[in-house]
Amino acid sequence: MWRTADEIQADVASGDPARMGEALETLAFHMDTMEPVTVPPIRAADLAVFGDELPDDVVDRWLKLLARFDGWDPPLSAEDAVAEAARAAARFGPSGLALEASLLAKTADDPGAMTRAALEAVGATVVTEHAGAFVSYLLAGDDTVRDATVAALAGWVARGELAAVVSWVEAELSDEERARVGV
Repeated sequence: MWRTADEIQADVASGDPARMGEALETLAFHMDTMEPVTVPPIRAADLAVFGDELPDDVVDRWLKLLARFDGWDPPLSAEDAVAEAARAAARFGPSGLALEASLLAKTADDPGAMTRAALEAVGATVVTEHAGAFVSYLLAGDDTVRDATVAALAGWVARGELAAVVSWVEAELSDEERARVGV
């Protein structure tokens, strides 16, 4: 369904989950049909309208748009997209969001740098128990991703709610990694 940028932006700003869902659906339509439209990026914080658990179709559409939509104004770099996905994964469920967000970082051209950017974004946002799932998926990555994750955890161990994330994943760390983190 074709809609104007103003209509899409009004839906995003409405605070109504149904209208936000329509905005995502419309943007996906524009992307799939290559029908041009330019709108500000839909950020992780904008998804709060759905509550603590995002519907699966919202997760799928939003992540697809983050990674591939070329009508964002200002444009999102790959690092910006990974950071937004990480912010959402640290705040909202379901676990599938955490998995998909971790895959964006792990499959990037420079997975270590993307993992650092993702975890820096998480460190600057509101986190919930969902952050533990996101970090756990990163720990399951290759050595570069795992090393970047452990380095971030070392900076989180004394940072309030981020320390809780460390405790959620502590059992997944080797003895050497626990020593590096300080737990």
